[in-house]
Amino acid sequence: MKKKNDPECYSPIEIAQRIEKNEFVLPRFQRELDWKTDRMAKLFDSIYKGFYINLVVLWNPKGDKPNYFFVRDYVYGKHNVFDRTTISSGKKFVLDGQQRFEAIFIGLCGSYQEKNGVIKELYFYIDDPGKEDNFVFVSKKEYQEKNLNKCFLLKVSDMRKYKNKNSIINNLIKDVENAIKEVNVRIANTTKEKEKKKLTEEMISYNEKINAIKKSSRRILLLHDKLYNRSIKYHMVGRNLDDDSVEELFVRMNTGGSQLSNSEIILSKLSTHWKKLNARDEVNSLIDKINNYHRNDDDKRVYDYSISLDFVMKSMLVLLDEPSVTFKINKIINDGNLLTKMEDRFNSIKDVLKAAFAFVKKYGFTHEVLRSNNAIIPIAYLLYKKLPKGETYKSFLDNKEYINLKKSMIKWLCFTILSNYWGGANDTLLVSLRKAINEYTGDIKDLDFYNYFKSIDARSSSRKMNYNTLLNLSYESNNAEVYPVLCVLYLNNNNYSSYIEGRYDVDHIFPQAKFNDECYDENNINKKKRKFYNKNLNLLPNLQLLKAVENREEKKAKYFDEWIREFYKTDDEIRRVLNDNFIDEVYKFDQFKIMFEKRKETLAKKLEDIFK
Repeated sequence: MKKKNDPECYSPIEIAQRIEKNEFVLPRFQRELDWKTDRMAKLFDSIYKGFYINLVVLWNPKGDKPNYFFVRDYVYGKHNVFDRTTISSGKKFVLDGQQRFEAIFIGLCGSYQEKNGVIKELYFYIDDPGKEDNFVFVSKKEYQEKNLNKCFLLKVSDMRKYKNKNSIINNLIKDVENAIKEVNVRIANTTKEKEKKKLTEEMISYNEKINAIKKSSRRILLLHDKLYNRSIKYHMVGRNLDDDSVEELFVRMNTGGSQLSNSEIILSKLSTHWKKLNARDEVNSLIDKINNYHRNDDDKRVYDYSISLDFVMKSMLVLLDEPSVTFKINKIINDGNLLTKMEDRFNSIKDVLKAAFAFVKKYGFTHEVLRSNNAIIPIAYLLYKKLPKGETYKSFLDNKEYINLKKSMIKWLCFTILSNYWGGANDTLLVSLRKAINEYTGDIKDLDFYNYFKSIDARSSSRKMNYNTLLNLSYESNNAEVYPVLCVLYLNNNNYSSYIEGRYDVDHIFPQAKFNDECYDENNINKKKRKFYNKNLNLLPNLQLLKAVENREEKKAKYFDEWIREFYKTDDEIRRVLNDNFIDEVYKFDQFKIMFEKRKETLAKKLEDIFK
């Protein structure tokens, strides 16, 4: 006889069906999907092998509660904020086991779109893969390649069609036979020998797949058993528990096992504590806006930045002047005043963080260049605390009266990147920098951000840079460091005729396309010089910052002396461009070694002067 408190069980198929009907939903304090495809595949492998799956905890609340639906077709970076409802009558809230339920739902019903845009679905190896797991997420292209290579797969979602175990093998074979008929039709309709050969190979692999299905029928039948057998245990918590008790239970379940990060636990608490704002939606929206997913000129998926929930929570603690900015969970989630203050000031915090990232973006600092997002927090804090009343963050970004302050802030940012400033105890450092900003009493326009921090911060004064090392950075392997070196040089060039803002490219002075044997022969470059040319063409003394429009529409791959004389007609214009780029004269291609060594010496002296 079953004991009263024994857990009940669901089968994986039943879980997927109930999620489809929205009978299982997520409470507003739950986090989103965190598992990647390899971990989802391992869950199915554990189910298939009969391994123990941790107990799932469910709650059937009294009355309607805000809730979210599970995601069938997951898209990387897209938040689950649209499918939500406040009607929860008859629904079961998943308090613990969300990642497992989501993995089962995606594996049996949906798909997973990765960061690069490739959509994958869950498949089962028909033949025993040996030491490999039995399941894998693959794209359509990968599936076809595996099939042609005699690595046969069965789509796991197809198992939902075959409820009758006795007919499953015959049905799978019929599916393959139908695919063979389609291939035969395509063979008959093509006159291209290459296409016929490819289709014939495909048909042969299908015939071999039928043999594999027959040979591995026991594996397939076992898969059917495991998906339809009730093996996932669950426990229902008391229906009479109020929101606070359920929330406390959720936090306890996810702190002991460390299944949630500290920042996720804090967000879960905010989700139930905030009254006017939806914490989850607001925070996710802020992260999305700053990261700014889009497609670039080459139609590739890119992000301007890569901030996380941890960063947002850390920023809030710093900006709200919390004595400790370390995630001390119990203190934070039990401090009602702090949680309320986070809501009351969230819109201001959101605006200043967006402004701080917009500021550094104007100077070309995207997430590939920033060594640590923490470098943005002191900038945001300065704007949050010291910007005069009546001055908006947007007006700061556009106001030329702040140019000296902006130059100094970017100089400090470059210094932190190039000196590995953010390695180590960042929490202590953020508190120290915040204290220094609060102690500054002068006009913000007069603040020399770099020298002020360097004079009072022991970490800044102890950081040393080897300028020769910086000048040996390569365009190919160290572009994330090349840009801040060039940026600080150009920004602090007394002869520079324009103020560095906007879109700039890191570009070769002597174009990369000319460093080849044909051009060497054309310019009578001997073997000894060629060795020097090949070794140094990508190093920083041959690199410059060039406005994107000049680089892409004008310069292209012209010889340096041809380009400068073609686009700058007067001696004054040519001298301006040379001064802007720390070059003393117009050099021809056979003078590359002279230009390189002179400019390297000039840049080393300039860097030493800038960071003294």
